[in-house]
Amino acid sequence: MHAAFLTALSLHYSHNGTASPVELRELLSAVTKHWKKRSVTQSDIQRMLAFGTNQDRAFILEDCERAGIRLSRAEPRGRVLKRASSYINEDELNTQFENALQKSWHNWQSSTAKENRTAAAFLAQLPLLDISQNEAAARSAPLFAKGEQRLADIKAGRAAKLEPKSATPEPSTTTTKVPQSLQNRGTALLDRILAKQSAASSLPAGPSKAQLERRSALQRIEDVARILSLMTGTKERATFSMQVVIQQLQQSLRSPISQVEVWRCLSVMSTEITPGFVKVVQSGEVQGVVVTKSGNLALNELRARVERACA
Repeated sequence: MHAAFLTALSLHYSHNGTASPVELRELLSAVTKHWKKRSVTQSDIQRMLAFGTNQDRAFILEDCERAGIRLSRAEPRGRVLKRASSYINEDELNTQFENALQKSWHNWQSSTAKENRTAAAFLAQLPLLDISQNEAAARSAPLFAKGEQRLADIKAGRAAKLEPKSATPEPSTTTTKVPQSLQNRGTALLDRILAKQSAASSLPAGPSKAQLERRSALQRIEDVARILSLMTGTKERATFSMQVVIQQLQQSLRSPISQVEVWRCLSVMSTEITPGFVKVVQSGEVQGVVVTKSGNLALNELRARVERACA
């Protein structure tokens, strides 16, 4: 689960940058998709992140009020992050987590009766990471509360206006004119808000997450094709394991690329853009990449195909 968590987090950072916090509901869905065993809960994430001291902790959870609970990086901004192949060092973090988990397990075994040493009991006693309050969200909460109260007053005024008039005679013209004018201003404001909401809902929806991921893969094809051509050398046809290709691309590309991005880029090349140059093959659980040098395209033709695919 921890490895799936880091993979989902690395994919988020590759599209949004490492300074962008992750909305916890989206993260839970992504980790569940990568783990493929059961639905991952908020408690699972809190339990994983609770390992280690506050100084060594890589991530924190913050309650951002209306924006929900979000996960952010805990490293100070001045610290230089070590990253050789991704936006986060997945191998190092996985190793640290495994060592901390084993240490906690051995300590718990030494202090627990043998008949009570079960996995469920061990997991139940693990601490959960506290969710801290986001300072910016806390400062803005009173402002949102005032805005909601103002909107509620406007809606109440509009509802009162639409109610049938009572048979009781109005006290005087002077006493009713001022409240009515205020009510009209509130109604006009609400009408403008509703009009803006209606206009926004009629706008065309933006690209989906899958479309953005595919476009990102298409934009990397030119660099990936160049590196694959160098890997084949003078051979007409060469076969590499998927892991070798991933490592070579991660070491050669100027901008970091995750394992998921490499796989997606190679899949698009083999099925759409350069099927004669790259083939992704699978034998059992092992994936490989077959590169045929004569099937490579000229740079102009390659760019033209990528542009047509992006359109």
